[in-house]
Amino acid sequence: MDDNNDLFGNMDKQPQPVRTPARPADPLVQAAKRPAATRDGSEGYSAADIEVLEGLEPVRRRPGMYIGGTDDKAMHHLFAEVIDNSMDEAVAGHATFIDVELSADGYLT
Repeated sequence: MDDNNDLFGNMDKQPQPVRTPARPADPLVQAAKRPAATRDGSEGYSAADIEVLEGLEPVRRRPGMYIGGTDDKAMHHLFAEVIDNSMDEAVAGHATFIDVELSADGYLT
């Protein structure tokens, strides 16, 4: 067998040194500037600025945060979740059939 077809045919050769590319200089890192404190010494943000949303209100206000978007792709994702969850319930024995309807106006039931 000649050396060209042998996987270990070049074992007696010295390994070639590996050249590592020069490392670029580290970019200058600067700390983020804090906003100036208000005159009374407070930072301008407190617990009073936090709005607690109940029930489905957070989803209605920011659907992209929960679904991943508000476009056609997000609608497909929701449809896939409905089917996936339905399949899980059926496999677990909690359902005997799955009935899904997508109406012409975009409602999924």
